[in-house]
Amino acid sequence: FEAISEADSAHEACQRVLEMCAQSWVIGFRGITSSVVERSIIFGLAPSAAFGNSMPVCHFNIGGVHNHACFYANVCSLPFDYVARQKVGGSNLNFFIVEQLPIFVIGQLSDIDIQFISNRTIELCYTSADMRPWAEAMGYEGEPFVWNDDRRALLRAELDAYFAKLYGLNRKQIRYILDPHGLSDAELEDITSDWEDPTCSGPHLLPENPTSTFPGETFRVLKEKEERPVEKGGYGEYRTRRLVLEAWERLN
Repeated sequence: FEAISEADSAHEACQRVLEMCAQSWVIGFRGITSSVVERSIIFGLAPSAAFGNSMPVCHFNIGGVHNHACFYANVCSLPFDYVARQKVGGSNLNFFIVEQLPIFVIGQLSDIDIQFISNRTIELCYTSADMRPWAEAMGYEGEPFVWNDDRRALLRAELDAYFAKLYGLNRKQIRYILDPHGLSDAELEDITSDWEDPTCSGPHLLPENPTSTFPGETFRVLKEKEERPVEKGGYGEYRTRRLVLEAWERLN
């Protein structure tokens, strides 16, 4: 509909719609959100097909496939979803909410940024032969990547840390986004400062006396899922927090 409304003629409208249909992949998002899932906004990269109204599809008028891959990685990152949680107020993910969210556009990312992000995105997304046309458009002609949970968690953590830096966050702020209850009361007095509790230690950078009174939470569902015992499907720790903080140090 957007393509037709912006077209100068019926012929141009038909051409633009045909171009969209000819693309062999799409990026869309789940039109319903919930407080009991790991993420508030869930985007997906999928082979081109007909989708119902519960999955609005994004069409790009500018940029190449590497730019679109960076867009996809951006909207799947933890810092992005943290901002989204401040905007979403109900179960419907309305267009006016999506249009307010902070997404890096073409020109804001350097060639180095695009290479770092797209190299990891292709490994995370190309796990099925159905996505071969997309992978080839990205310049990758190998076989689909084997699904390895540990490897995927590492790549996602590197992207989360990278986007946190692109957004201009400091380490205390990314710790807050991961879990505010992993900070001390003194740290929470001014979340905009770089100061961190000197007692923070270990791979999770937990202070000796984490807050016990802070009322907010961020990714509680993700945290509780990962902290389950291994025999119950968890990891026995908040793995995402550790991996993101380790990736942050590697980027430094």
